[in-house]
Amino acid sequence: MKISTKMIVMFTIALLVSEALIAWIGIYSIQSKAQQEILDFSKNERFQIKQKLKNYVNIAYETIQSNYENSHNIDYQKQMYGHRLINIIDSAHSIIMTKVQNAKKGLISENQAKNHAINEIKSIRYDNGSGYIWINDMSRPFAKMIMHPTVPALNGKILDNPKYDCALGKKRNLFAAFVDVCEKNGQGFVDYLWPKPTKDGLTTDQPKLSYVRSIEEWGWVIGTGIYLDDALSDAIEKTKHDIKKMRYDAGVGYFWINDIGKPYPKMVMHPTVPALDGKVLNNPKYNCALGVKKICSRQPWNFAKKMVRGLLITSGPNPQKMA
Repeated sequence: MKISTKMIVMFTIALLVSEALIAWIGIYSIQSKAQQEILDFSKNERFQIKQKLKNYVNIAYETIQSNYENSHNIDYQKQMYGHRLINIIDSAHSIIMTKVQNAKKGLISENQAKNHAINEIKSIRYDNGSGYIWINDMSRPFAKMIMHPTVPALNGKILDNPKYDCALGKKRNLFAAFVDVCEKNGQGFVDYLWPKPTKDGLTTDQPKLSYVRSIEEWGWVIGTGIYLDDALSDAIEKTKHDIKKMRYDAGVGYFWINDIGKPYPKMVMHPTVPALDGKVLNNPKYNCALGVKKICSRQPWNFAKKMVRGLLITSGPNPQKMA
């Protein structure tokens, strides 16, 4: 083969190789760009999903936070429980006024009427025994206990112990505060600290809101109240009910609540799998989170979460039904 022919062949081969290399580089560049665009799109979609779920969980969080704060708010407690406490005192007031009228009519003596009233009021219980009614007088500077159904050792005692200086958030003697309210308005609310009766006996002092009313004919104050932990329990139940009803994405998206127990959390409320409620989530099938077989509450994603008073509210897209 002539040298010129060889050169032409070599040049042609070099040209073809160059074109092939250029084409390969072009294809590789296009593929790389496409892959990067897909990756960027995936990251953006993932970010958008995270933000969306975060926004949803923030809405649920605000519901929980509001219910929690309301359970500690005296004005809210008055609004929420005031009518109930008033109705209970209405019943007790009616019992006592019947005895007052019987004494006025001479059917029984005033002492007999008072004893009958005390015995009937003493037996009144509600809220699984934690709710009761007491009676103190309106003496100054310190009232005297007429009847206390859960602390009978107080009966007949002058209530001047400094430990009672716990009313209205300003260390006011709570029984003096009852008298203040009744002398001013005949009735009203007072917040203070008092031990709560349970099946195991009395607790330490607990925050309490009570409603009191005067019995002017006998110089008595009758009262009953609700403990803060009862209000908190009601708030928790209301929260579970509120969160359970929340839906998004045409009803596919929902929220559940689990606690932060260790080593495994416990389900507080799951709206679509209620059989899980109260269960410890230690089944190996839940080892599916974060790509490291870490315990999770459900599949497939757990992007958004926020801790609230020892609970965890979570949400994820397109949930799969758990087996």
